[in-house]
Formats: sequence, structure tokens, C-alpha cells
Amino acid sequence: MTKSTIRQDSTARLQIELFGSPHIYLDGALLDQIKLVRSKALLFYLVLENGSHSRSMLANLFWGEKSESVSRRNLRKAIQPLNKLLGSILTIEKDYVSTRGNADIWVDVHQFQGFDLEGALKQGNDKLASYFDLYKGDILSGFYVSNAPHFEDWQLSTQTQFRTKAVEDLQKAGQFFADRGEYSAAILYARKSLRIEAWREETHFNLMLWLSRSGQRSAALTQFLLCEDALQKELEAEPSKELNELYKAIKTNQIVAEQIAEQGGKALGPVKGQTTLNLPTYFTSFHGREEDILYIAKKMQDGKVRLLTITGQGGMGKTRLATETAKIMVGRRFEEIIYVNLKEVRPGASLAWAALEAIYPQVNREIPPIEQLAGHISTRMVGIVLDNFEHLIESALQITEILDAIPSLTILVTSRQPLQLDAEWVYPLGGLNSRDDLETERSDAVQLFIDRASKVDPRFVPDPYLRDINEICQLVDGMPLSIELAASWAITLTPIEIKAEIKNSLDILVSENQDSNSDHHSVRTLLDKSFDSFSKKEQMSFFVLSLFVSDFDKESAEQISGITIYEINKFIKYSLLKRSQQGRFEMHELVKQYASEKLSEDPGKYEDGIRQFYRYYAQRLWGIQDDWHSKHQLTAYQYIALEHTNVMAAWNLALSNQDFNAIEKMHESLFQYLDWSGGSKEGIKICIELINQISTEDKVKRALILQVLSWQVTFEINLHQFNELKVTIAKAETIGIELEQHPGKKESFEAWINHQKGTIYIYQSEFAKAKGRLLLAKDIYIKTNALNELAKVYSRLGNIEWVSGNFSRAIENYKIAESNIKESRNERALAIIYNGIATVSRYINDAEVGKKYHEKAINVAEKYHDESNMLIYYAPYSWTHWYFGEYEKGLEIARKGLNYTNEIHWIRGHNAIYCAMSDCLMHMGEYQSALNIHLNELTYSDIIVGAIIKKTRGELEMAIGNFQEAQKYMSMSEKDMHKEFPFIASYVLALQSIVHFKLGKVELSLEFLNEAAQSAGKIRVDFYAYFTILVASYIFAKMGDHKKAITYYGVAKQFPNLETSKWFQDVFTNEINELLRDLPEEAKPGEEIGLWELVADLKKSL
Repeated sequence: MTKSTIRQDSTARLQIELFGSPHIYLDGALLDQIKLVRSKALLFYLVLENGSHSRSMLANLFWGEKSESVSRRNLRKAIQPLNKLLGSILTIEKDYVSTRGNADIWVDVHQFQGFDLEGALKQGNDKLASYFDLYKGDILSGFYVSNAPHFEDWQLSTQTQFRTKAVEDLQKAGQFFADRGEYSAAILYARKSLRIEAWREETHFNLMLWLSRSGQRSAALTQFLLCEDALQKELEAEPSKELNELYKAIKTNQIVAEQIAEQGGKALGPVKGQTTLNLPTYFTSFHGREEDILYIAKKMQDGKVRLLTITGQGGMGKTRLATETAKIMVGRRFEEIIYVNLKEVRPGASLAWAALEAIYPQVNREIPPIEQLAGHISTRMVGIVLDNFEHLIESALQITEILDAIPSLTILVTSRQPLQLDAEWVYPLGGLNSRDDLETERSDAVQLFIDRASKVDPRFVPDPYLRDINEICQLVDGMPLSIELAASWAITLTPIEIKAEIKNSLDILVSENQDSNSDHHSVRTLLDKSFDSFSKKEQMSFFVLSLFVSDFDKESAEQISGITIYEINKFIKYSLLKRSQQGRFEMHELVKQYASEKLSEDPGKYEDGIRQFYRYYAQRLWGIQDDWHSKHQLTAYQYIALEHTNVMAAWNLALSNQDFNAIEKMHESLFQYLDWSGGSKEGIKICIELINQISTEDKVKRALILQVLSWQVTFEINLHQFNELKVTIAKAETIGIELEQHPGKKESFEAWINHQKGTIYIYQSEFAKAKGRLLLAKDIYIKTNALNELAKVYSRLGNIEWVSGNFSRAIENYKIAESNIKESRNERALAIIYNGIATVSRYINDAEVGKKYHEKAINVAEKYHDESNMLIYYAPYSWTHWYFGEYEKGLEIARKGLNYTNEIHWIRGHNAIYCAMSDCLMHMGEYQSALNIHLNELTYSDIIVGAIIKKTRGELEMAIGNFQEAQKYMSMSEKDMHKEFPFIASYVLALQSIVHFKLGKVELSLEFLNEAAQSAGKIRVDFYAYFTILVASYIFAKMGDHKKAITYYGVAKQFPNLETSKWFQDVFTNEINELLRDLPEEAKPGEEIGLWELVADLKKSL
């Protein structure tokens, strides 16, 4: 009989534990001779349900599906081993079975059931902890009797009964101690309750409240995450509104530790039965890390992870995180936590001795340390925190030996690098979170700064400096030590000044506290210690990496600094580099600053590093230059998008070193990228800076100037900076003429000049001049087979034709442009051609083709991330749906386009997309919303879009009855339309007609109606013809010419927009229907007459 089978807590002859897995002890020894499951079940039922039970009832309980004779025979077999082993304790009669009234039996459930909880709480009974220890889980947990549904029902009912009692009693005890301000005890009982029912939300609520009131803010916030996880897992539910509100209150410090004082300061008192921890004492509050604690706690909770290492730079808060997590785990997983500070332990020393010395003042050196440690822990669930392990990596195998020897032990390690053990789970620790948006909630990093600043200056007011504090936290990558060191200057410097000092030097991040950890005296000390572990070559390779402005890949690191992948791996393990989700690498900002300073201490290495850096990127951009005009153009774009900040750093370094060979290799790909990504403003700035540094005396460099000026022209066209554009073209023309070029290049240059001047004339609405210049350019491009440029010319010729109303010629030009682009394999340029075809298709009533090509344009633009042109595609697409009466869909598309307005800052595009929205809203009858757009978003910044904006504003004024204002806007729009969009002029002329009629100017109204009919007949766009006929029907109806009114209205009703437009109904059709309603049916002619026949008739009649 082994020691583990002896029951020590009772002198009763028969002892039965029913909570959790059942056990039977007889005379202190584990009784395992009862083999039949139903015999055991019968015994458990008899001892739990005191009293005499008939054999019939018991037979039915276990064999209810059998006949009475069979079930009673089976019952006799089940009783036999009980009678043999426990005859003196049981009373077994012919018809009844029971336990003897005076039997020497101890049952844990009876002890639990009979305990006086109220009395124990009032008296402070020492047996309170023992009472709750009785409940080890559901009654008969894991015990199952097959084919006994009646017994199973009893078992489930009994389990529920006692589970409920356990939870309710634990809650009573928790609330009792909380009311007295003894939060440590309250927290212990709440956690015991959650081990029984993890999903019970009210328990989580109380635990969060009590943790917060005891000053454990981070633990309270972590508890919310644990609750969220439990609810999702158990019930697939979300936390209640009340729990969310409590979480927010704790997060925003509305529940503060001062409440503890009201309870007599008892919150931190020890709980009876709980092992006192030897964790470090902290005199400062703990901020954030809820998700970190949750992850570590969950990993250690289930027992599958027995070794977890928190890695990170010095000063990142590894020790504090480990100790705060350990506090939470006591009572949840562990009965005891042993904290071991390894800082003073020498390499090669015994870790087990170190752990024992942390437990006992004196240890027995004669017994092996692991054996002593195993004896101390025994079978209890214990956790050990091994802090500051990095200098003992060579001793890591000792941990495996300790874990093998003590199965109930879990170890949490803090180290600057992983231990490289099979059992190890690694948790790399980053900085505290900081966010850019401080409007709704302060980040953990910002809150830490404010807290520490208030320690040194009680009058510190953070609100005016929140953004500066946030920037400080981001500068130091959220490193808690750096934030604390920065905040310590708050009594002397403002956050603005602290931020400037950190950018200037790491030396400000130093502690003057007498009790500060020597390793944590300053950030520089921490980093010096980290780099002592590397060779001089490894250090220098790493320092060169500080030239990268943002993250970088393996190839660029190897090529520029000579670092190897093995060295990269080593730096990652020491938390000096980190790997991003994209598989790239980056440095913490402070590490980069430190490395940059170290690199500059060696001028030769520094200059070599700079040259290697910008020449590497020059070669890469040179290598992808041809890809921009091939099927690989998207790959080229994506490369620079990924490397943009590093490419710009390389460009600036090459420029400052006057290395124009590198600049020449880089500029084409860089400018292509800026053109694609909406970076025209940045492109112009770069062009001007470069040109200012190049001497015009050097013909080679003047050729480079010409290339750069051509790109400046492109960027200025993108931004519609026409005054600046003229100056740039004139400068380019002067330099180009002065260059002694061979005839082929001279012709290409002439074509380019004509092309750009033609473009300017388009935007100045001088279409004849534009067409002449573009045709000259076209002839040269055909001759020189410049397919990309030729496609652009045909596209612009198509634009001229469609704004002039020559739709078939416009389509013809677009198709030629499309063919040239496909041949040149410049797929990205197809988007603008598709957009042109879509827009023209709208005016020839081909809705299906129009929408298809709009989608194609947007798909190409999205595929190639062509943000700079996205507004050009979304606004016309919205107008196409508006044109065909699909206003809600048009509004939806316009709103998608809004996503690009804030990114691109292009006034014309901004106006176009908002004007499209206004048009759709107006025709939906949302007049005030449409008017708000005009008042708040739109400007008349250019003639083309301005003409449409004025037209829409006039229509809005009509809808709300302001005809005088409407006439003003229509008049302005009409002048611009005749110049910019002659084919739309008929629509504005018809609007002018109706406005003047509403103002009582009938003769003038008829003149405008005549002009509208003339214009509509010339352009032959159905939409504008129908509208002109509608206006005519309204005017004839108002003038009493019902015959004409009915004739014209009969045709106008074929206009599909009449059914969907609230604006048409409010302004025209409701009134026309009212005027014509009372006419006899025979007076209403049919609708046989055609649209264009009626337009011709209108011209004659007026």
C-alpha cells in the first residue's frame, strides 16, 4: 500500500469522493476490488441518496428496458460484491437496500451539502478554503453507465444541482469579501467560480470590477478578453452591453484604485490557503499588454505548453509582463509561482539551485537540487519564472531536465533571445501600442507617458500635447523603458521639445534614479550590451542596414551591407531586427538611430555604405525600366510601391553626391511610378530640384534635363497646371532646339512639342488648334513607330471629336488608340481608352456597351493601382447610370469614387465626382442633400466641369422654385457649354427656355426653345432631343395649345427617365398631366410620330 492511496483527512472507515473522478477508500486504502460498473454506480447512488430503496426501483434505475425478472436478477449480481466487501456498512434485505444508519461513512458531497457557508463567512471560519476545495468538478465526472437512461438522468440532474450550488456559494463568498474591500480573496473565489463555469458573464463582470478596484487594471482588461473568448467558444455569443461598458470604463480609467482606500486598504491582503508569491514589487502602475497576457495565459492554461519564452529587446517590459501574467495565473492554473532572477547567476551554474534559493533562505547542498525541487513541488501545479536568461543560453538544456523530472511544472522565461529547445514556445514582445487617432481613446503607450510624466510633475497637462506624446511613443517604438525615460523630462521640457531631443540624440533617454537597474540606466547602455554579443564584422554589417529608411528584403540587405542570412537570423533572435508579415525585415527606430550613429563614427565605411545603397537601387530601377512598356509593368509598379521610401532615400543620396549616372538610371522608373500612383505633385518637386542641380553647359546633362522636363510636363498635365505647363514646354523647346541632335531625334522632339501643345489647347477648349497640333504629332509618331505616344494622340483626337458631338469619329479614334496600345503591350493605358468608348456609347444610347467599357476601365485601373486616373473613370460611370435613369446605382458608384478624392487632391476630379453625386441626388428628389454638395464641396475651378456644375445648380434652383437664381446659373452654364460641350448645349438651352417661361418671359423662352431644337437636331443625341420635346410639351400646355402639347408629350413620354426622375416629375410631368387630364379621350392623338421628325417639326413651328 503506497502513501498516495492513504486518506489522511478523515477517520471514517468508508470514504467516498464523488466530486470529479470518483474514488472509494476503505480503512484508508484505495478500494479497487469492485469491478462491475453498475456495482459502483449502485454504491454511489446509495451513499448519496440516504434512505431505504426498493429493489424494484433500483432495478428499474439501471435496467429499465429489461423485464422485471431480468432486471432484479441483474441487481442481485450487482449487490453481491458490495455485500462481500461492505456488508457491515450496507443493509441488504429481501426487498430493500440502504446504508446503515450508524455506518462509519464519509462522503465529500455530504460534507459540501451540510456546510454552513453563512456562518463561516460571518465568523471568518478557517475551513472556508477547505470547503471550496471539496468541489473538484461535476459529480461522477467521467463515470458512465451504458444503457441506463434513468441513472444518466439522475446523474445529470445531480451534477447540475451541485454545480449550481458551488457557483452560487463562490459568488456569495466573493461578494462578501468584496463588500469588505478584501479584493484578493474576492478575486480568488471569482476565479474558482470561472473554473467551473467559464461562460458565466456576471462572474466575469465582478472579477473585472474587483481587479480594477484593487489596482490591477491590465488584469481586468485581460479578463474581458478571456470572457470574450469563453462566450464565443461556449455559447457563440458576444459580451453584453453592460460588460462592454465596464471594459470601456476600466480602459479609460473611470474606475480607479482610489476606491480601495474607501474599503480600509484591505485590497492587497493575502488570502488564506494561497501561497505567498515572491514576485518583484513594483511601485508604478502597469499599462496595456492585455492581448499579450491573454496569449501567454491561454497557452499555459491548458497544460500543453510547459515552456514559454518571452523575447525582446532590453527595456521592452519582458519582466513586468511575466510577473503580471504570473499573478493572473495563480488561482487559475498554478497553486504557486516561484520567481527566479537569473541576473547574478553565472554561466554553467545550476538553475535548480537558483530556483531553490529563491524559495528557501537555506538549502540542503547534500541532496541533488532537482530532487529537492521535485519534492517541494510534488504533484502540485506550479509555475517558475526564470527572468533575465539571455547570458545563460548555454545552460538551457537544464530546463529540459527539470521539466522531465517534474511533470506538474511549467516554466515562463524572459530572454533577449530564444533558448532553442524542443519544448519551447517563443513569444516575441514588441512595444506598447500607439495610434495616430487620439480623438476617441488614448493608447497604452500615451497613457504610460502621461502617468510617468505626472509622477515628476503633478501639474503636467497632457491635452495640448497628445499628438506630440503619441509621436514620442512611435519614435521609441512603444518601448516602455524609453517612454518612461522620455517622460522623466516632463518637468524640464515640453513634449514638443522632448520629441526634438530624441530625434537629435539617444542621450536624452537616460535615467537619473538612484535605484534604477544598471542595465536599464539608458537606452544606449542597453544597446551597447546587446551588440557586445556580436563580432566587429557583424556589427558593421548591421550598422549599414540603418541606411534603409523602411523595411527591406534579404537580397537588398545582402547586396548593400554584405550581411548573411545567418547573421540576419541571429539579429532577429536578439530582437534587433524583426520580420514583417510580408517576409521583409525592419529595425526598431531607436536601434536604427543607434546603428546610424555607430556607422557615422567610421567615415570610410559610412561613405562606402551610402554608395552601395543608392547604386544598388539605381541598378534595380534601371533593370525594370523596359517593364513599364511590357506585360511586366504591374510587377515594376509593385516593386517600387514596396520600396518607395528606400528608393526615395537612394535618389536623394545620389543627388546629394551629384552622381548623375545613378540619377539617369533611376529617373524613368521613378517617374513612371509617380505618374501611376497619383504622385504628380511630388514628381514636379523632384523634377525642379534635379534640374536646379544640373549644369546646362554639359550637353549630356542637358539631354537629361530634357527628359526630366518631359516628365514635369506630364505631371503638370495631370494636375491641370496650365500656366506652369506653358513655361515648362517653352523651357524644353529652347533646350531641345539648342541640342545638336540627329534627324530622327529631332523629329521625335518636334512630335513631342506638338503633342504637348495640342494637349494644352484641348484643356483651353481651342479644339481646332489642338487638332492641328495633334495631327502633326500623329504623322511623326506613325513614321517613327512610337506606338505609345501614337495611342495618346489618337485618344486625345477622340476626346476632341466626342465633345464636338462627332461620336462615330470619336469611336474610330479610340479603336485605333486601343489597337496601338495592345501592340505596344502597355495594358495600363487601355483604361483611359475604355473610358472614352464608354462615355461616347452613352450618347449613342448604347447602355450595355457603355457600362461594359466603364467596368473594363475601372478594372484595368484597379489592377495597375492607377489612383491618379481613378476619378476620371468613376465620375463618367456614375453619369452613365444617371443618363439612363438609374440614379441610385449612379450615386453608389460616385460614392465609391469618393474613396480616391482624399488621396489624390485633384480639384477637377473632386468636382466631377461630387457633381455626379449631386445630379443623382437631385433626380431622386433629395434636393437639400444635392444643394449641400453645391454649397460645401464644389468650386468652379475650371471651365469644363464648372459648366456642368452651374447647369446642375440651376436645375436645383428650379426644383425649389428659385427661378431667378436658376436663370443666373443657366446663363453662365450656357456660355461655357457652347464652347466646351456644344452637343450638351441643347439641354442647357431647353433649361433656359423653361426658366424664362417660369419668369414670364414667353418670347425669350420660345427663342431659347428654338435654339435648343436647332442644336438637338444638329447633334442628334436622343437624351437631349427628348428633353427638348418635353420642355416644348410643357410650354405648349401652359400656353393652351393642347393639341401640340399632347402630340409632343406623347413622344416625350417615351423618354425612360420620366419614370424614374423625381426632378422631371416635380418640374414638368406632374403639371403637364394635370393640364391635360380633363381633355376628352378622343382629343388625345396617338404616338406614331417619331422623335427626330418631331424635332424637325418643332424647328419649323418656332
